[in-house]
Amino acid sequence: MRSSVHLPALQLGENQSLKKADEWRRLLTITPVLLWVCWKDEHDRIPNIEPTIPPNAKTRPTHSRNCKALYFAILLLCAGVCMLVSRKISMSQARIGQDFLTQYNRTLQQLGIDLTINNHLSTHFAKFIKLYGPVYGWWLFPFERFNGMFEKVNTNGHDGGRMELTLMRYWVRCHLIYEYLLALPANAYTKEREYIEAVIKSEGCSERGGMMTELAIYRSEATTDRVKLPRVLGKHINLRIFLGPGTGGIYCLALDYCQRLYPDLHLIDNLSLDHGTAFVATRVARMLTYIHRYAFIVDKNTNEHCPVEIAALLGIKVAEKALHVCVVIRRMVSDEDIPPFPWCTYSDLLGIHVSYANRFHGYEIVPAVALDAPLALIPIHSERMGQELWASISFDHTGNELEVMDDDDEV
Repeated sequence: MRSSVHLPALQLGENQSLKKADEWRRLLTITPVLLWVCWKDEHDRIPNIEPTIPPNAKTRPTHSRNCKALYFAILLLCAGVCMLVSRKISMSQARIGQDFLTQYNRTLQQLGIDLTINNHLSTHFAKFIKLYGPVYGWWLFPFERFNGMFEKVNTNGHDGGRMELTLMRYWVRCHLIYEYLLALPANAYTKEREYIEAVIKSEGCSERGGMMTELAIYRSEATTDRVKLPRVLGKHINLRIFLGPGTGGIYCLALDYCQRLYPDLHLIDNLSLDHGTAFVATRVARMLTYIHRYAFIVDKNTNEHCPVEIAALLGIKVAEKALHVCVVIRRMVSDEDIPPFPWCTYSDLLGIHVSYANRFHGYEIVPAVALDAPLALIPIHSERMGQELWASISFDHTGNELEVMDDDDEV
């Protein structure tokens, strides 16, 4: 996972402290797979039984502990939360997400589990989304975060709120810079961009906090193909031996990719005698550094998310064209022989994709903008297949993939 994606909370059964909002979100994202790993039987199914109560248990629960019923109730919770916290959402999706939470509450009642006021409040989210837009824009997590920062500040006896006011001004300023970055048009003046770069650099020199990290992330997404290029690029690589010495490397892939990218250049193999612009294997590509090995891409043919391994990040410059950033990937292998899992009904919404462990298709080259989201990779074992598998979970929260946007616009 990338650095901006925090890890879920650890030792949930032992650490009774209040979990952070981001920890809860990450936990809900991976919960369907984790519970399946813990509860599955020899047929990869969730058993329709109640586990025995340990003899040393201090209290005996009165509600139902049926594993299958609890699992599918939690699936409803995860599906509802994942849909409602998206940054882009239609009213149809909001109503569906609220319906998931309503079904979750009803299931808890049927199981004899006590409900709280939060369960009731969760049945009114669609109304507030209609009034105020996506939940991401009006939830209180940023303010709770700010209050947590206040608690750690040593005021050294100074009262009157002067230090708190200074911190508040700094926090608001960072948010204004962030909003300004979001609204910056593509044709903005160079001096304007340079000034923003200088502000971000000066603010982040001493210490990079949460907001400055967000600014840095967006700055990288707003630059060349969503990649912040280093000031000094590395040496050229030989595409004929790169990733495969003695097999021709990825030269043919790169040539075909650039021929489609720059049809006006009439690129040809530099060993060919044809007329055109020579695509020299040792002079067109440089390798760029990257931090995560796996990611989801959007298939341009099917518009579906597909988990891939990132083999290399390349900067390609041909003739007088601007530097283009592309990614060498290998798609994870998945087929119909992989059995269905309990979460399959909600797999598209939850972003869960199951594939064979350590098995990939051949190399491909795609533009860097095709990288859609980071992912969590969970190794699992299928008892029915007797084989190791990978469960890839997307950490994309920008929108939902369900095709239920037929009567309302996005909000």
